[in-house]
Amino acid sequence: SALVLATFFFGGKFALADYHHRQALNAIAKNNGILAYNELIAAEKLNTVNDLYRTDLAQTNFALASAIAKAKAPSDASPTGTLTDQDKQNIQVLLQQSINEARVATTLSPKSAVNWEILALLYRQISGVAQNALVFSLDSYGRAIFQDPLNPFLRLSVGGTYYAIKNYDLTIRFFTDAINLKPDYANGYYNLSVALRDKGDLNSALAAAQKV
Repeated sequence: SALVLATFFFGGKFALADYHHRQALNAIAKNNGILAYNELIAAEKLNTVNDLYRTDLAQTNFALASAIAKAKAPSDASPTGTLTDQDKQNIQVLLQQSINEARVATTLSPKSAVNWEILALLYRQISGVAQNALVFSLDSYGRAIFQDPLNPFLRLSVGGTYYAIKNYDLTIRFFTDAINLKPDYANGYYNLSVALRDKGDLNSALAAAQKV
């Protein structure tokens, strides 16, 4: 009977968690980030082992941080922007929570390529403000590729990361890997042509562009 009670208890908690998760998704669809955040927190408290709640909360934290930064960014009316010290602190907390939630998701489900990809993307997006974020991003992409080796988009993402730091040799290598995995990958050929152009190999760049 104790087992039956436990089953009902956890089943009820997990069902309620799923309800809050659905409410969060509805809030996201309506662009209500604060409500989505609160609903995801509620879902997570009820079910601490669901990695999907973690990745959704990670992305919601990042979206809220981005919204604050965008709203207070420099403009014609305010050339220096209107970010307060409190805003900056809030952004920092939200970004840290974003990374923490995504890392927990990879711990809960380490064989999920999607979880590693989300963590990689978050690290990549904060690379301008966080030390070693690009290194962590590439490491996470590597773990995603290990779990899903035939996914051309992951190779394209790694190439894009290297392109951002102007490492054209590795950029070209990963873009080439992407189109080898998917020979009709138009976006892969386009990105490859741009990287080859920027490296100075115009003939190869033209050949890749013609493939597009």
